[in-house]
Amino acid sequence: MTFEDQNEKQAEQNGTESAGKMFSLKRERLLSGEAWAFNNAPWDQRKVVTVGDYQYVPYWNDDGVLSLARRALPTDSVQCIQFDWRVPDEDSHRNTALGTDNDGRLHLAYDHHDDPFHYRYSSSGFLTDPPSSVSTGDFSETTDMGLSGPERPVTYPRFFNDQRGTLFCEYRIGSSGDGDSYLHVHDSPSNSWTRIGTVFSSAGTYEPWNGSASRNAYHHDWTFDDTGRLHVTWTWRETWETWRSNHDIHYAYSDDGGYTWCNNDGTVIGDVNADDPIRVDDESVVVDGPARSWLINQGTQALDSNDQPHIFTSRSTDSTTDFDDANRHYIHYWRTTDGQWHEQYIDDTSVDLSTVGIDPTRAGDILLDRGDLLFDDNDALHVYTVVDGRLYAGVATASSGWTDWTLYCLHEGPFCGMDGRKHDTCRWENESVLSIPLERPRENGTAFVLQEYSIVGPNDPSAPSLSVSNESSSSVELSWTEARGAESYTLHRRPVDGDFEVVADEIAENSFYTQYTDTRVSSGSDYEYRLTAVNSVGETDSTIVRVTTDGSSNAAME
Repeated sequence: MTFEDQNEKQAEQNGTESAGKMFSLKRERLLSGEAWAFNNAPWDQRKVVTVGDYQYVPYWNDDGVLSLARRALPTDSVQCIQFDWRVPDEDSHRNTALGTDNDGRLHLAYDHHDDPFHYRYSSSGFLTDPPSSVSTGDFSETTDMGLSGPERPVTYPRFFNDQRGTLFCEYRIGSSGDGDSYLHVHDSPSNSWTRIGTVFSSAGTYEPWNGSASRNAYHHDWTFDDTGRLHVTWTWRETWETWRSNHDIHYAYSDDGGYTWCNNDGTVIGDVNADDPIRVDDESVVVDGPARSWLINQGTQALDSNDQPHIFTSRSTDSTTDFDDANRHYIHYWRTTDGQWHEQYIDDTSVDLSTVGIDPTRAGDILLDRGDLLFDDNDALHVYTVVDGRLYAGVATASSGWTDWTLYCLHEGPFCGMDGRKHDTCRWENESVLSIPLERPRENGTAFVLQEYSIVGPNDPSAPSLSVSNESSSSVELSWTEARGAESYTLHRRPVDGDFEVVADEIAENSFYTQYTDTRVSSGSDYEYRLTAVNSVGETDSTIVRVTTDGSSNAAME
């Protein structure tokens, strides 16, 4: 079956399309007005969990104390409790992770960056028969998994469930560039853990990185489909010193709960029972992404309606040793039912994001925050991410083969903190509500909030706020705040008391910048500018900004 045939088949299966469907903000709920700045992390597979009428979110407060928020959805009330555990330093890697089991326990792991395993769990029935008020007495003390093997130094634990609700936990033992990945399974009746074994090994030689002899696997996610197949995608990292040593998109699956692993072609490349974990020299590459392509580790993964994996991450269009020379953009990798893998950049790769209004102080690996992805009932793929403090979303339809991307502003923010803001998958699957944990800057600290979105219309975009950033005798530099729902912008200019003409249209289409320089001006002249936010439904104008090219400007209402 060709890729085009696959697209046609997918369209027939889906029927009603989601083209033009956008997320719209329903509400923002404050969880804590005094929170640590690094409560989101890309290595969290589950940060927010909804069971029944309650939503659960772990976080560190501004004193670094481990806390848990429980939100009652019918009343929108929030109760927060604090445990007797404090994060030891300003290390943003020290994530919190949630899990649930079939006996109604809530499992919580926390504070790991090459540390012993820190873990506690609730009483059985805590989730399924919830108490009217939560207390720390509902939870065990800090403990470990009770395994006979090593549980240190642990980094990035994650919990996930199979199609029957069985709880699994994966974490790394060892360091970045030299670590192994261990998989564990939980037994609910006995509330005990069993180590399945080492799934990913640091061993092997990678010649393109100076013959590197050790590494670690950074996973996009571990996801069970409805048949019980466990899908994992990852990139290898050769050294802790730099993420330019990340390389390639890899894929493997297991049909026996994580013991035996096959590559994309169905060949066994890992057998835990035979002490044969997956290594760098196994045939697992599905898309080439060479070292020095600045392929970010720990993107995110989801399965479409045909149980095929999709990855949302970022990389440079070219391989380069120096980050300043990298042209990084968001990219979508995905597998179709014929076993073929595909790749497509999501935003406009011709735009150098470092030169079009993106805050230059946010250079480095936070210039493009990691985001998340999800599928709606029509199999349209949605992604969201924060760029330069603003929340953006994108959508691509299944009938196009997920290639007709539309990007738009979801919320103007500002948002701060770490990236990797993972949504509440339970709420999305059961109620079609997108619930995202986010950090908001405050004058004296950070607020931790949940924003909730639903799929609508779309509606007309909101009005952008236009201003003059700089002017000279030969140019006018304009900037604006993002308009919610805007897919692009049109800039109009007129001489004072003249008629508006289009200076540029389709500005920032499939990109994120909020700046434009008009070089077609005359010295000593007065101009008025108006910016129009555009989407598939309509247009909304900004107020008018007046500027004189000798260096004075002011804003006036139209």
